[in-house]
Amino acid sequence: MSSGTTGNPILNPYTAADVAQWGEVMARCYVAAGVTRDDVIQVTPSFGLFTGGFGFHYGAERLGAMVVPVGAGRTSLQLRLMRDLKTTVLTAIATYPLRLIEVARDERFDLGALSLRVGIFGSEMWSDALRRRIERELSIRAHDIIGMTETGGPGLGIDCLARAGVHVWRTTTSPRSWIPRRAVRDPMEKKASWSSPRSRARGCRWCATAPTT
Repeated sequence: MSSGTTGNPILNPYTAADVAQWGEVMARCYVAAGVTRDDVIQVTPSFGLFTGGFGFHYGAERLGAMVVPVGAGRTSLQLRLMRDLKTTVLTAIATYPLRLIEVARDERFDLGALSLRVGIFGSEMWSDALRRRIERELSIRAHDIIGMTETGGPGLGIDCLARAGVHVWRTTTSPRSWIPRRAVRDPMEKKASWSSPRSRARGCRWCATAPTT
């Protein structure tokens, strides 16, 4: 279900095939961000009708990584679990890392004791300045994930390790009206995705070897 920010929430039913596809594209997003099955992924978006939590969870399962399915809120607990379970990947709405930093400061929690290395954030607009602050405070590499209820939730695309533009999976989406016609290698199945020209300019390893379509 969408947030309903500008009107009534949109409900999007899922078939079993939809859920399987959703898990696969989310797993691709994890791979694009440098996440592997050896990581510990903490899911902080909610597991209600909002699509975020389940998408991150299904993708982590498809990847074969350990999942810490906390859901929304309970920030003090989130921090303790990150430390005790040695979470390496944080998934969240874009501004939630700021809340984690705030609570850690108030409770004198040592962020240096965490094992985090990657953050995957979406659902909200966030600036490059905010990305840099989150990366500095949490000592992570942050990635921007996109998606919407109408396309099945998060997993529509993500910025790769170059972090200079978003890849959209061509195998499940054909955004010809808003992405240049350039195909790049799918990290999991050697199929194609769409990339932004900014990614190519920064030397994304997928874009650099891709044929033009």
